[in-house]
Amino acid sequence: MKSISGTGVAEATRNTISISSVNVVLSILECTLFSAIQFGWSSLVFVYKSIGLYRNLCPRNGTMEISQTCTEQEKRLNMFFSVSLTSFVFLGIIIGLLHKKLGTTRARVIFICIYPCGLVLLSYTNSDIPWMFFPGLTLVGLSGQALIVTDMHVVFHIKKGQAFYVTLLNGAVDSSSIAMLIVKILYEKGVEMKYTFWGIAVVQVVVTLTNTFLHWKQPQILPERTEANQTEREDNDDDARKNNFKTNETEPSFRQSVLTVGFGLYSIWIFFLCLRWVSYIGLANRRFSVVLKTTDKVSEFTDVLSYFMFGGLPISIITGGFLEFIKKRFEGSSDVYKRRVYPLIIALSICCAMSIVISTLGIVQSANTFYAEFAVVPFFRSLLYSTNMYYVVTMFHSKWISTIMVLSYATTGFSTIAQYFIFEWVVEYNAFQEMNYMMVGTSVVSFALPCMLLLNKGRGVTNDISQD
Repeated sequence: MKSISGTGVAEATRNTISISSVNVVLSILECTLFSAIQFGWSSLVFVYKSIGLYRNLCPRNGTMEISQTCTEQEKRLNMFFSVSLTSFVFLGIIIGLLHKKLGTTRARVIFICIYPCGLVLLSYTNSDIPWMFFPGLTLVGLSGQALIVTDMHVVFHIKKGQAFYVTLLNGAVDSSSIAMLIVKILYEKGVEMKYTFWGIAVVQVVVTLTNTFLHWKQPQILPERTEANQTEREDNDDDARKNNFKTNETEPSFRQSVLTVGFGLYSIWIFFLCLRWVSYIGLANRRFSVVLKTTDKVSEFTDVLSYFMFGGLPISIITGGFLEFIKKRFEGSSDVYKRRVYPLIIALSICCAMSIVISTLGIVQSANTFYAEFAVVPFFRSLLYSTNMYYVVTMFHSKWISTIMVLSYATTGFSTIAQYFIFEWVVEYNAFQEMNYMMVGTSVVSFALPCMLLLNKGRGVTNDISQD
């Protein structure tokens, strides 16, 4: 009887592992294809300018080539891009509430239905109804964010490699710009834009519904804490008490968590560096048009940028490996502050340095520097968002992590709004160099956060960190 029971348990375990494995693969696949296709804006705006969206705002009533710049057309397209990005960032708060209330499966079904609606709106956007891409991009972005949130929960069903899975998922989000590149390439080969979007919609429904079924099949329980995990936690709490860290015995209030210099400098850091990232994507096509002059060259460099962005998946592996490497460098330290915060200081500082490099290259305004920018930008984006999560998890009590992340998303939304005003200033006065000088300055200001963390250790101020 025991043998039969044991065989049944083994079979159930194998089935669970198989479901988990396929769930992991499909989650990464759907995030790679659908989670953040709005980041392929440089490819999409090329197509929209080709079909004449808002060309009536240009001089000579639409006889200009795509390589020629048209300030009013660029402003109108970027305005809708900025508003749609901002909308889905702030509406992302609703996703969290729905997911908590309805659960993974029901929430996914709702947004799986919304996603194709957004693609259909994008497919029917033309010079007669140019505004349709605004609600389309918003719905696609909102639903893509729901995919990311629900796919993150797969990590609770993985026994090993949880950090690696999160890293891959982050890279998959970067790579999802490939969808818009496919739209552009097929358009240039004579395929109507609407047919490509319809094809993407069909693939999206098939992949996401299959993955939703696997989400539903997964055991809806969290892994239980093992005795070894408990012992390790108790040891960490002992170290924390010795070094004046806050533990669960003295949980900080939300007000105590955010009304600090550290939170203020963190908000400045994420705002300025996200502004650097969103501004680069928003201005990419405009820069290509101004510097490269010809349509063929603009198209070529737009494709190259998208190919580099598609490399987000392998880049995320490199980024994750780098973060693990710097953590291990301080693992043996008996000083809790040094062990937990010094790797974070290094990561924060490198993000600031990368932002300076991108802005400095942008000052040159030459086709020769574009490739160098393309090489740095995907690493910058990957490290920026990985470090942002790393900072929140390290520096705030677990009770407030989800709330702090909502504030973080809101800050990125404000940076997107700011990007539009920067775009208007740049295209109106051809102020590319001035903008990049400004970005160098904001990147330098962002160094205030890692400097503060470093000085806190020197002053013996260690109780700003919450250990959970």
